[in-house]
Amino acid sequence: MAQESAINALGQFQLTTGFGPVGRLVEFTNSNEMMLLAAAIITVLFAIALRHRAMVPGRMQGLAEMSYEFVHQMVDDTIGHEGRRFFPFV
Repeated sequence: MAQESAINALGQFQLTTGFGPVGRLVEFTNSNEMMLLAAAIITVLFAIALRHRAMVPGRMQGLAEMSYEFVHQMVDDTIGHEGRRFFPFV
């Protein structure tokens, strides 16, 4: 007899409603939840790093500025100079 696998590869794409009656309007998959978690962690790290801004940046501020510049350069290389106005949406 074939054994059923304990791993469900499609389970991560199942929609879950965790918001009661409003849940049908707002449904999240696991990937949505992880994306929100990553955005929250990055926001907190940037808030901590840029809390004490200085002309000569410390380690955390330098790391935050390098991360920002890296993403900015990637966007500029991908969509060109004309696309800079869309950078805040990234």
